[in-house]
Amino acid sequence: MSVLQESSSWLRNEDRVFGSHNAVDTAHLSTKASFMLFGMITFAAAAMAARSYLTGDFRVFQTALNPRAKPLDIRSYSSIYTLLHHFTIFGLILLFAYICEYHPPFPHATKSYDRDEFFMLTGLLFFA
Repeated sequence: MSVLQESSSWLRNEDRVFGSHNAVDTAHLSTKASFMLFGMITFAAAAMAARSYLTGDFRVFQTALNPRAKPLDIRSYSSIYTLLHHFTIFGLILLFAYICEYHPPFPHATKSYDRDEFFMLTGLLFFA
């Protein structure tokens, strides 16, 4: 038996005993697909931004940061960049939500229900 076969069998036994903590093994298929999709979109947006910056054409940045919406023009470079820019922001928001949900900085506390506290906070919400 070679060293590679021995190490792979040892790793399989370790996974069986301790469980796999590899992100690829534990993540859902939709999570992996989202990372791939938004990763490619972010890479394309960064490449387009680098091209615009290096050529000195700053119109795409002004168009992307303009708060007024315009219809998508598939033949316009700035319109495609604006679409990818906003998809990148959406992907970063989803990434932040994923990290907060599956990798919290603090352990989750046990849930408890206190009726008086609930009505007090609800009253503060409505009266404040």
